[in-house]
Amino acid sequence: MTVVGLDVGGTKIVGARFGPEGPVGRIEVPTPCADGRRDPGSAAARGLLQRLVGEATDGVPAVGIAICEYVRDGTVTSREVIDWEGQPRDWLSGSHPAVRVWVESDVRCGAITEIARGTLRDKGVGYYVSWGTGLSGCLAVGGAPVAGRRGRAIALGELPAPEGPTLESYASGAGLARRYAARSGRPVREAREVLAAASSGDPVATEVATSAGRALAEALRWVVRLLDPDVVVLGGGLGTSDHPAAAALREAWADAPEQPPLLTASSGPDASLVGAAIHAGWRPS
Repeated sequence: MTVVGLDVGGTKIVGARFGPEGPVGRIEVPTPCADGRRDPGSAAARGLLQRLVGEATDGVPAVGIAICEYVRDGTVTSREVIDWEGQPRDWLSGSHPAVRVWVESDVRCGAITEIARGTLRDKGVGYYVSWGTGLSGCLAVGGAPVAGRRGRAIALGELPAPEGPTLESYASGAGLARRYAARSGRPVREAREVLAAASSGDPVATEVATSAGRALAEALRWVVRLLDPDVVVLGGGLGTSDHPAAAALREAWADAPEQPPLLTASSGPDASLVGAAIHAGWRPS
C-alpha cells in the first residue's frame, strides 16, 4: 500500500509517497510567510498534498498529515504557527473524497517514528523533543505517544524561560532569530543565520545560542524529575544538527548527575514526516 505523508512546519513543508521501498518523490518547499502569517489559507500545504496524491500512479488510499499545532482526535485546535484554513482532514474532500486523511501533531508523529524504528523502540518510558522553528515535547509510554485529555500534552515550549514569556519564545528557532535581532539591531529571518554567526565568533549570537541551549537543558531536567524517562530524544531541525546551541545543551546535560541518555532522533529532521506516513498505515520494513 502506498500512502502520502505531509509535514507542515513553520519553516518548511515536506511531503513524500511511502510504499514498500520506503519514501519516494520527496518534495520540500519553504513555508510562505506574509505579514507574520505562515502559509495563509494553507495554500502551500494544500497544493503540495494535491500534487503528491495526484502524481501517484497506483492510487493513494490514505494520507497522514503532521502539523505544528495542537491536535485532538484528528482535529486541529490551535492556530499558533500555521494560518490554516479548513481542517486539514478536509483538504482532499473535494478532489479525492475516497482518500482517508489522518492528522496528528508533528511532535507526536516524530515520537511515533522513533517508537517504530528508532531511539524509543523497546523503551518503557521516553521523552521526545521537537526542537525547530517551534519547541514541543511528547511523552511515550509502552510504545505509544501520550496525547493527554485535550491533545495538549506537548507544551514543553510553554514552560517559563529566563527572559520572555515562554521557553519557546526564548530557545526555539523563531525565538533565537527574534532575540538576536533585538540585541544586535540586525534583522534575521531564521535561526540558522544566528547559529552561523555564533559559529563565526559573533559574541551576541554566541550568547543568544548558548543561553538557549542551557535554558532548554534546564527545562528538560525538570521533565526528567517529573516523568523519570528511560531516555530523552532530540528531534527537529535544531535537535538533529550540530551548532552552538546544541553544544551548550549537551554540555549542560553532561554536567548534571544521574540524567538519562540524551540521544538524537535516528530518523533525523524527517521524523515527523515518516511518523505521519506510519499514522496513515504505512509500515516500515
